[in-house]
Amino acid sequence: MGIHVAEFAPSERLRQQARQALGLSRPTLLFLGRLVPVKGLAVLLAALGQLLPRQPVELLVAGDGPLRTELTCEVARNGLPVRFVGEVSGQRKRELLWAADALVLPSLQLADGRTEGSPVVVWEALAAGCPVVASRVGGVAEQLAGAGLLVPAGD
Repeated sequence: MGIHVAEFAPSERLRQQARQALGLSRPTLLFLGRLVPVKGLAVLLAALGQLLPRQPVELLVAGDGPLRTELTCEVARNGLPVRFVGEVSGQRKRELLWAADALVLPSLQLADGRTEGSPVVVWEALAAGCPVVASRVGGVAEQLAGAGLLVPAGD
């Protein structure tokens, strides 16, 4: 699987337009993926809760899946600054990557051994000039090859 790198090429003008269109005024993190256990979004929400109120950040969650109701309830229960934008593709995905200050990929290794392979979103974020913070699972470390921040899965 590959991507057309030129389609993701960022510019400061595109970044500012994307941030303005989304109404972003504070540092913004982006999660882009299916809302399933292996993606680790629950871990990210717990970490976000620990950052607040010291670090005023917002999280955009782009994607959908079977955990959406559970995750939206957790966000509401804890008053987290999270905006669910649903499933995205094409230009909308590029705009989110341009607008974000970092892509977060909190993937886990499940009890049955299932984990990430080499997610395309890592390539897309790098092509869009969006920094990546990801769990050290599957092929993600090789994909980033020092170009992002790796953290232990579940941390």
